[in-house]
Amino acid sequence: MIFPQLTTLLVCTLSAFSYAAVTKPPNALALLESQNDLTFITTLIKKDPVLIRLYSTAKDITVIAPTDQSFKDLLNTSSIDLNGPLFPKDLVRAVLQELVLEGKYPLSSFKKKAKYVPTKLANRTYVNLSSGRAVGRLALQNGQKTLHFGGTRISNVTQGDIAFKGGLLHKINLPVLTPQTISQTAQSSNFPGLGINNEALQTVASLGLLSELDKTRDVTIFTIANSAFDSKITVPSLKSVLQSLKYYVITPGVYYGNGFTGQSVKTLSGDNVTLAGFGKGDLTVNGVKVVLSDTFTVNGVIHVLEG
Repeated sequence: MIFPQLTTLLVCTLSAFSYAAVTKPPNALALLESQNDLTFITTLIKKDPVLIRLYSTAKDITVIAPTDQSFKDLLNTSSIDLNGPLFPKDLVRAVLQELVLEGKYPLSSFKKKAKYVPTKLANRTYVNLSSGRAVGRLALQNGQKTLHFGGTRISNVTQGDIAFKGGLLHKINLPVLTPQTISQTAQSSNFPGLGINNEALQTVASLGLLSELDKTRDVTIFTIANSAFDSKITVPSLKSVLQSLKYYVITPGVYYGNGFTGQSVKTLSGDNVTLAGFGKGDLTVNGVKVVLSDTFTVNGVIHVLEG
């Protein structure tokens, strides 16, 4: 007589377990609220009605979430004031919109051949692109699943494929940055991962020669590595070669790493350059190796060449 009762009990228990296993939080915000190590980002979202709506209603998305510890590590403190000057409302909104990728990207989609995906950041202060969206790069680098947005900072995924209805969430070890203007990217070096720390670009920016490019939509810039730059170039001589610098600028056109497919494109000087190597090895421009690729800016991208 006990066996039918035992069978019934087991069936009920397994059914309940199965239901719990497949039940997902109804939206991204609900999932964030359930994670004990994501209280900072959750608090910031809940302070802004625009972000509450985004994280409560968006579907077919991937959410990238810096952990509480990542903020403490970056700021080198265990006491963080989310109402303080480090977290201005407009910047926080932009960053948290950027952390929402359009589309579902499980960890299995992070490959050596990087993916470039649109985000929910469309604010013109941070995005002056024909596509209308800031971009994030997903890749497998040195065995790590990485994400890259503004500046030169790269974050690693520490835990991923956490599901909610309508999408996935990946936790990362380093807060991300929004894109800056070309001039800001060239000159900012006092905040980790923000500036490109490139002498050639810094010199050109200090002369005000990038101001027009800052206003231009869809720009790709090539600059040379510090090891190949002659820091003794004087201001008059640098100005005299301004025309030749156009060789290092493409506009209109935004060529991220995935655009280096062997195609030939025309620079502002009228010369053609060949972009190659994506998915095959080192990226190159006319055979010259790219040593730092994909520094995303408000209106395009910067690549640093070997020489």
